[in-house]
Amino acid sequence: MATSFEACRVELISTVRNMLAGSGNADRFDVELWVDRWLVEYLPALGTTPKDYIFAGHDGVLLVELLQRTQSGSFS
Repeated sequence: MATSFEACRVELISTVRNMLAGSGNADRFDVELWVDRWLVEYLPALGTTPKDYIFAGHDGVLLVELLQRTQSGSFS
């Protein structure tokens, strides 16, 4: 998994695109804009924003997992 911020951002964009492709609702959805907004939102699961989490030296594995959990509804 990528460790730089931009590499993590690209991975997250790819993840969201794949999630949308599976849902069939990708029309007119700006994935990059959505990810950029999500990166600066406080997430209680992290205790910080995804952007700050990455800049603290973490890779994007947990972030991808969090996104996938939201799609499946599995939060355990």
